[in-house]
Amino acid sequence: MKKTLTVNLCGTVCHIDEDAFYLLDNYLANLRACFRRQQGGKK
Repeated sequence: MKKTLTVNLCGTVCHIDEDAFYLLDNYLANLRACFRRQQGGKK
């Protein structure tokens, strides 16, 4: 049985398994990197 995690995305609470968490974490990291490269993004 896979371990589940509780995440809060903009006020919405979701219960996801570890595999989904790692995919979500990678997706959010890629978004941060994309916006960081844009003009005015945080360095």
